Amino acid sequence: MRKRLSGLGLVLALLCPLLVAQPASVVFIPKGTSYVFWKEMARGAEQAASEQGLRLIWRGPALENDAVSQGKLIVAYSSRGIGGMIVAPNASAELQAPLQGAGQAGSKLVIVDSPLQPSLGLPYVGTNNHAAGELAADYAANLKPPPRKVLLLRFSVKHDSTRQREDAFRDRLRQRLPHVQISEVADTGITMTDSRSKALEYLARVPDADLVFTPNESTTEGTLQALQQRGLAGRVRHIGFDYTPRIDNALLHGQLQATVLQNPYQMGARAVAVMQQLLVGKPVPATSYIPVTLVTRQSLAQPAVAAQVRPFLGYVQR
Repeated sequence: MRKRLSGLGLVLALLCPLLVAQPASVVFIPKGTSYVFWKEMARGAEQAASEQGLRLIWRGPALENDAVSQGKLIVAYSSRGIGGMIVAPNASAELQAPLQGAGQAGSKLVIVDSPLQPSLGLPYVGTNNHAAGELAADYAANLKPPPRKVLLLRFSVKHDSTRQREDAFRDRLRQRLPHVQISEVADTGITMTDSRSKALEYLARVPDADLVFTPNESTTEGTLQALQQRGLAGRVRHIGFDYTPRIDNALLHGQLQATVLQNPYQMGARAVAVMQQLLVGKPVPATSYIPVTLVTRQSLAQPAVAAQVRPFLGYVQR
């Protein structure tokens, strides 16, 4: 009998490690993976997942116009019974059905960066894009002399985040400066190269523009290159979005008047925290806004602002 008991004990001892609960798996599907913005978001998400004992899978398309690949990833991970998905949607319409299917299959869902329209009742973590666009417009309206002709370079009609910023900037600037002329450039393209080409085209069409507004990393960097190429950097005022070494250098040299600094690290970390709450059955807020900061060359001298931009400066510039 003793031998039998000791044999049973040995079996249990061998099985015990297998019986320990494995960390819950969460897949994070960003809009893209190429830009500094997404790399910072990944860093925040991975840090939060490590602290909360979650297994994080970071998978997304290279470019921010590939909603088809995002939809396929959602379907694939849903079929594997993934516990949770955090998605930054490239296009609301194309992702409605895959997200609904994932929810019906039992996956917990969180939307990050770009609000889903309609929301499907899913929690959102990201910038208050309307308020951020108004922040940029208020800064523009207070420039001396005030802008008369403005180029608004829109990113992509399918991206709700940038569209909200663009609309809010336009509407607020017209409210503050009723006589301002705004030329809107639709769909400048997904890449920095696309944005540079479109900016060059419209700078030639509107040679007396005295302000350009760009709503994200690729449009801001592409437009900076276009202004530099035409010898207009610093002469045509420019307000952008996001942060990279190139954007930092432009601010320091007076080629960019201001940029709206989002906090993708905190977006990633907060999205994972919301997911953790969902996985354990706790209620979560419908919306979690992550604050932004308007950065200028002058404000970079402030220790708090310098600390916010520092993480972005460690990336190798493309």
